[in-house]
Amino acid sequence: MGRNRSFDETEVLASAMHAFRRHGYAGISIKQLEEATGLSSGSLYNAYGDKDGLFRAAMAFYVDGYVAGRIAAHAGPVATLDDLEQLFLTLFREPMTDGSGCLVVNSTIEFGTRGSPVDEEMARSFDLVTSGIRAVLEREIEPEQVDAEASRLLLLYHGILVFSRAGRFDKNFQEAVRSQFDLLRQSRDRARAGHQTTRERSET
Repeated sequence: MGRNRSFDETEVLASAMHAFRRHGYAGISIKQLEEATGLSSGSLYNAYGDKDGLFRAAMAFYVDGYVAGRIAAHAGPVATLDDLEQLFLTLFREPMTDGSGCLVVNSTIEFGTRGSPVDEEMARSFDLVTSGIRAVLEREIEPEQVDAEASRLLLLYHGILVFSRAGRFDKNFQEAVRSQFDLLRQSRDRARAGHQTTRERSET
């Protein structure tokens, strides 16, 4: 892995990532990976060791570029409920609407509890999404509501990705997201109004 690359690794990993998204790990051959990446099997083996090594590299590329990138953009240290809503709405845009789904969710479904070459990266992805959602909720809503609302949003987030893989998006899914965040904002605003009233009473 320390060798100098004679190819654009970003392009290769992006191509491999999308190939694994479309076909899964077991469903894609080395020949198909050659065609997808433009590299010979010898070059792939020299660079990544074997199919598992390429899969690990492609998954890390996906988690770093897509998952971590979206979390940083929409669930970062100062993100609000409005920002978090946008995280969910990105699931209804390219590349997530191309019918290939999320590489992490697809791989979780494919491998189940059998273990995979990318268990650590998949766990990292789930942790990034979970911690990002929880952090926003902890800032925005009442503490006693965080656990239940975080679980509800996680189910919604990953459920959307399963339907994405199945090619069964429905226009009502986006409305479900917006409705859920409207409820969260109403709860937040009621809590803020209550705190304000309590503060004003304590000052009189």
